[in-house]
Amino acid sequence: EPIFEASFDHDGVVAQIDIFERGAEPRIVEVKASTRVAEHHLADCAIQAWILRESQIPLQRVVVANVDREFAYRGEGYDGLFKETDVTESVEQRLASLPDIVSQARATLAALDEPETPIGKQCLAPHECPFFAHCAPPQDEYPVTAIGGSKEKQFALMNAGFRDLRELPETELGNDVQRRIWRQTKAETPFIDEALRDAVRALPFPRYYLDFETIGFAVPIWRDTHPYEALPFQWSCHIEAEPGRGSGALRHAEFLDLSGSAPMRPAAEALLETLGAMGPVIVYTPYEAQVLKTLAARYADLAGPLDALRERLVDLHPWLKQHYYHPAMLGSWSIKAVLPTVAPDMRYDEALGEVQDGNAAQTAYLEAIAPDTSETRRAALDEA
Repeated sequence: EPIFEASFDHDGVVAQIDIFERGAEPRIVEVKASTRVAEHHLADCAIQAWILRESQIPLQRVVVANVDREFAYRGEGYDGLFKETDVTESVEQRLASLPDIVSQARATLAALDEPETPIGKQCLAPHECPFFAHCAPPQDEYPVTAIGGSKEKQFALMNAGFRDLRELPETELGNDVQRRIWRQTKAETPFIDEALRDAVRALPFPRYYLDFETIGFAVPIWRDTHPYEALPFQWSCHIEAEPGRGSGALRHAEFLDLSGSAPMRPAAEALLETLGAMGPVIVYTPYEAQVLKTLAARYADLAGPLDALRERLVDLHPWLKQHYYHPAMLGSWSIKAVLPTVAPDMRYDEALGEVQDGNAAQTAYLEAIAPDTSETRRAALDEA
């Protein structure tokens, strides 16, 4: 039978193999949550194969198993969830270089001093290095990274000794957005284009402010869904019926299904009922448009109204990117960066408790629909 997480040690080099299949054709299977084979997957496999070969353990094939986005769960069984790619030939080509790689790794570990390697794109690939902040040149109140643009250019500026974006000569700025960030940061004042006010004032009433929360299971749990498909389980909507009354003019509507049943259709139906047939639906970034598009593709009988709803979306993100900047945003137009500059009294960490962002919402949702979660805890998660 196969051994899962089989651990092998050759001369101090250790690997844990996801699946080691013995028998007539011994093979190792490296299982990945991603949907395609990446270069660093081949490096993982090569090290594992090298350790087995050096340990005189028979090995004929090396396989990477990735999640297949095209797999559709039909209510029972997961045959086809993974697609296998035979990478034996690619791994064989890398085996000759392994002794040198191991030798270099040993030399690095044996050295008393840290390697003197300037920060660069290697710090972010295939994943961000946890030592990046330790190795990067120190930065001041307005770091060079806030200028945006190419990471390689940012790294080059940091390695050149710049500690604050206000120190940068204008010749280092590549576009109008960078010049605006630089100019407003030096002036320590926000930029608010009159065109932004005009655009907002021109929006008719009623206005709907919409936000979705979704979850994408690697292993689908609801019939006819796919791995990593963004499935809405919650939406929140503030409704501003008329102008001139501030927060008092807002009415709140919401949908949240913690039953564990597929929530997509009830969410769509409740949304269509709440948002009616007229009025701008205001969002931040194109995510809500994509959720509505996938819902329309899933439910043909709701496609017409959902497509009509999508046509009413007004995305504030490009408006702010073009017409607004505050130095405290540090080069980011994410809603978490923008909000404190517009409404300093509103803070995610203070107002939202344990569910402060999409990742936390997914984690809370998974706990809430788990069969062994107590009703008291489920109610607390519902409220959060």
